[in-house]
Amino acid sequence: MKKVLPTSLLAVSWIVSATAWSGHPPKYALIEIPSIVAAGGSMSAAAINDRDEVVGNATQPDGAPFFGAALAFFYQHRSGAVNQLTFGSEQNSFAFGINDKGIIAGYAETPDLPQAVLWSRVGGAEGLGPATIAMAVNDRGTVAGNFDCDVADCAAVWSGTTHVFASLPGLSPPPPPP
Repeated sequence: MKKVLPTSLLAVSWIVSATAWSGHPPKYALIEIPSIVAAGGSMSAAAINDRDEVVGNATQPDGAPFFGAALAFFYQHRSGAVNQLTFGSEQNSFAFGINDKGIIAGYAETPDLPQAVLWSRVGGAEGLGPATIAMAVNDRGTVAGNFDCDVADCAAVWSGTTHVFASLPGLSPPPPPP
């Protein structure tokens, strides 16, 4: 009768060791962003940049301070800090995009109309005009979003260092269903 057991154990030991010695970190890791809302509130991430900085939105639960407030947030993975993004005295803010320079695109609800806002680490908050919403920003600082036009919401772009506004040509509506 042959003794196969030691050889089998040696093979299993070698496979486990080879896996452990490969030294390749996992491609993805689940990281919990610290909450900025009371128990029962919700948070959702909207965008991430190459520096692992995340923007998103949070809502307070019933009975919490600022009940029902939408709170835009900015999470810095390196420091673990979560900051609320505000615009003036407006209570509700929303963040949708962030570029690799840390410029964040979103909007704040003002008493009359929403206003597109860009937030940055060094420049604070900059409003881009009434009845507008900023959705994304690229590394050159060009902002894409929409504005309230005669038809409904229309596509818009803000470009250059002074964020010059331009509406994009309208698309024809789809034909009615047969």
